[in-house]
Amino acid sequence: MKEDTNLYYSTISTDDSLEVHEIVMDKLMWEHIKTRILNLFGEEYVQIVDLRMEGYTFKYIAQKLGLSCAKVNFMFEKVKKWYTTIDS
Repeated sequence: MKEDTNLYYSTISTDDSLEVHEIVMDKLMWEHIKTRILNLFGEEYVQIVDLRMEGYTFKYIAQKLGLSCAKVNFMFEKVKKWYTTIDS
């Protein structure tokens, strides 16, 4: 069962201490949050968050999306502030 999980959810770091249902729930929760970001802020915001979570710098993201680094940072911080308010 865990091998199947790794196949479908390879982007999630699987730790031996995590159960399969925890990994699936994390993935479902992230998809739900991305949908909310899309509905509230738009596609560019989702792209920025996705790329940032993959480890890319604001400079790289800005170049990839054709935006200024300051704009990308502002957009990311906006989503981060929103997320921290809904998370608390």
